[in-house]
Amino acid sequence: MELCRILREDKVIMAVKDDKKLEEALKSTKRTVFLLKSDIMTVGDVVKKCKDAGKTVFIHLDLMDGIGKDESGLKFLIKNIKPDGIISTKVNIIKLANALGLQTVFRVFLIDSQGMESAFHTLTKINPDAVEIMPGVMPEITRKFATRFANLITGGMVSDVNQAKGALDNGAIGVSTSSEVLWNEKF
Repeated sequence: MELCRILREDKVIMAVKDDKKLEEALKSTKRTVFLLKSDIMTVGDVVKKCKDAGKTVFIHLDLMDGIGKDESGLKFLIKNIKPDGIISTKVNIIKLANALGLQTVFRVFLIDSQGMESAFHTLTKINPDAVEIMPGVMPEITRKFATRFANLITGGMVSDVNQAKGALDNGAIGVSTSSEVLWNEKF
């Protein structure tokens, strides 16, 4: 399923780092899982569990152990693991994944105004399905990004309803969070 269409309804992405969080995510009514920690030996089983539970699955490729962050690694993922998409901070990975037909989320860490301008410039050169800005608890910055990029996700440090609403009210289409409190919340 297309990530942005799902987010317009669900608003929340379940960010999963371990088996315990995965089990909780599989029980949730939300439909999107970001696998933030994975490895080549177990990721296939994890993706299958998620898909069997009706979830859309994105693998954070930069944080995956045991696989090359290159075209061969992406082709292996597509052929053998079959995620719905990938997350990366690397421009070349986003471009390759787009060319191979995977949905992409370009993750941006914002620490200053120069970083924000650099991200705006980069987004004119690549075409990710969505951009995720971190940390996700900056309403004014969220608003600035949302005026320039429609498919905006916020993530990182979003742990309560008010923070999530702040991001959504300022133009984000979704919030990525490891906070289980938000995994079944209605927005």
